[in-house]
Amino acid sequence: MTIAEHKPPPPEPAKDQPQYPDTPEGRRARRAAALAKAAGMWKDRTDIPKDGLEYQRMMREEWR
Repeated sequence: MTIAEHKPPPPEPAKDQPQYPDTPEGRRARRAAALAKAAGMWKDRTDIPKDGLEYQRMMREEWR
């Protein structure tokens, strides 16, 4: 067997994660769940602006 012929087994799903079917609805639900976890991740930070556009401009200003 060559390296090109060897295919690793698919990863096992995490046991503590909800399982979604491989359908458009399942993929949409998986994306929504990921976004819900990330939403508000920086909400308590005081060292960055709350406005996303202001934050982008501040970051880009460092590049100049």
